[in-house]
Amino acid sequence: LKNNDDRSQIIDFFEKSIQESQQNLPESEEVIRAFLDLLLIYFKRIYPINNQPESNIKGKILVKRFKQIIEQHCRENLTIKQYSEILNISSNHLSETVKAVTGRTSTDLINDRMILEIKRMLTHTELSISEIAYQLNFSDQSYFSKYFKKLVGVSPGEWRHV
Repeated sequence: LKNNDDRSQIIDFFEKSIQESQQNLPESEEVIRAFLDLLLIYFKRIYPINNQPESNIKGKILVKRFKQIIEQHCRENLTIKQYSEILNISSNHLSETVKAVTGRTSTDLINDRMILEIKRMLTHTELSISEIAYQLNFSDQSYFSKYFKKLVGVSPGEWRHV
């Protein structure tokens, strides 16, 4: 604890809680809960939770914004460079921040959303695999199928019929 006043205040809360439990009066549990709530508030004031470095907060905000942009542009099959341009930052800064905040790569987040969109289209539309590849801006069906199989483990056609 930071100083003797803090220590005294906390000891006082505990002593009053113990006295209350020993007296076994009506509503003792509520009084003890109130003391515990006061203790938690007191500790929160002494040791605030929100002492994260400003860069960490900015990083989380950037990652949240990146995920929103992935959501908005998922059908466009953009590159990390294109996403970083939308965010007005460098590709390296985006990649490093995403890795630091999430433990995953920017590509992982983009791929996760793309695979979700592909699965959605395979499940809920009658579009051919070529049409889905075209709508999601893949250069050709062959690349689209290889991409899906690499990340999912089965071809789009096999996945559709499971």
